[in-house]
Amino acid sequence: KTNEAYKALLGEIEKAKQDKSALEDQILQLMEQIDQATKVWKEKETASKGNESGLLKQISDWEAKGVELQQTLMTKQAEREQALAALPKTLAGPYSKLRAGLRGAGVVPIRKEQCSGCHMKVSQNLINELRRGQKIIACETCSRIVYLEEVPAA
Repeated sequence: KTNEAYKALLGEIEKAKQDKSALEDQILQLMEQIDQATKVWKEKETASKGNESGLLKQISDWEAKGVELQQTLMTKQAEREQALAALPKTLAGPYSKLRAGLRGAGVVPIRKEQCSGCHMKVSQNLINELRRGQKIIACETCSRIVYLEEVPAA
């Protein structure tokens, strides 16, 4: 109704336009951030899919190797059973008992006057008994069956 009221209304309209412009700028900035985030998301997604396929390939390789090792283990156990069946009963029984109570080999060589099973030094008397070769000798410390390892001449 008055000129002053008209100027005040024009000022409010101008202020509303500036606020609207500022909000539109914020909306545009947020849209740009969304676009950048989407781009980064897609890049990371493709990278993770690449990693996932590589890891799945590794898993399948390890599973195949596990199956292969299991088959090898079964083959070796069958070979051991055949060799054990070929032994006389007087030797097979003590060997089976010894093998059941140990981790690792039941028959080990003597190297540099040491048992290869427990790495303890053996007596010279035990080495002399082994050289005679008249009976089966066990290590005094770990009770594994021992034999003298042939050392090639230099």
